[in-house]
Amino acid sequence: VIAARPIGMLEMIDGGDRDEKILCVPDSDPRYAQVKSLQDIAPHRLEEIAEFFRTYKNLEKKVTEILGWKDVDSVMPLVKKCVEAGK
Repeated sequence: VIAARPIGMLEMIDGGDRDEKILCVPDSDPRYAQVKSLQDIAPHRLEEIAEFFRTYKNLEKKVTEILGWKDVDSVMPLVKKCVEAGK
């Protein structure tokens, strides 16, 4: 387990249910020191990540739908909601 900070999230539908994937970077890695949001990631890299999640369940014959990227401001409300739901 490493300390990481969120920079955004990918919203999607997975098997008919809403599903969010939080994109993080390592907190103490100097290579990511300047990465604070999705705007700091190359658009092609974000598309590669989205394409992975668009197709990663194909062999299971399950359907996923990519809704789009949300910036870092959308992450903490989701995290807080999940923490509350887990109590």
